[in-house]
Amino acid sequence: MSAVQFNLDRDVSICEVCGAKHKNNLVIMKDNKNDNANNYGTFTFFPQAKKVVSINGENIALTPQEYKLLEFGLSNLGKAIARQEILNTIWGNNTIVVPTTLRNRISKLRRKLNLNDKLAKLEIVTLTGVGYRFDLKY
Repeated sequence: MSAVQFNLDRDVSICEVCGAKHKNNLVIMKDNKNDNANNYGTFTFFPQAKKVVSINGENIALTPQEYKLLEFGLSNLGKAIARQEILNTIWGNNTIVVPTTLRNRISKLRRKLNLNDKLAKLEIVTLTGVGYRFDLKY
């Protein structure tokens, strides 16, 4: 089965045409605007455009905190990140955050990015008593 290729800026409507049987085989092509695009299996991250696109070409709606969390995690791949460091980076030093807020944001991010799917190349590992680690799966 061959992959359907498309350019996100020009041909994103192809997802509506090709149907569900092709949705896991789409290949996102890089172009000059998206040279730094990174594919993580179930989604592609476009840091310059500040957007995240699912495997079937649809934009994934992330809250500002979820986007910052993803961006911060991807910039620290493979590193243990202390819970407090994440809180300070995402919400700032002077903000009081309820203890479950970070856990809930991580959970929503995993769900929105479909990280439980076998095609996912990214996982967010909970480090009990420490924080989190964003890892690539092989």
